[in-house]
Amino acid sequence: MHDTLVYHWTRVIGLLHCAESIDELLRDAEIISTELMVEKGEHQPQGIGVIEAPRGTLFHHYQVNEEGLITQANLIVSTTSNNQAMNESVRSVANQYLDG
Repeated sequence: MHDTLVYHWTRVIGLLHCAESIDELLRDAEIISTELMVEKGEHQPQGIGVIEAPRGTLFHHYQVNEEGLITQANLIVSTTSNNQAMNESVRSVANQYLDG
């Protein structure tokens, strides 16, 4: 499809799906439970997480002490990972459409 409105309809469908998912999650007994702590397992001094986001990949690396307080945090946000590609895209468009 090349109709501009199709893009908007797909976004509406996506929003409806999100709203339905939120409704389902809010009815989940484990999520609305007053039990806030999980059973304490073996202490892990660091954790790493990676997730794909709309603007690129997010990297998180945390270190904690014995009390569970964060002693070091290293975050690499998607803009950092995509900075060179974004700069090259802007430069290419500017060279093609702008003069001076």
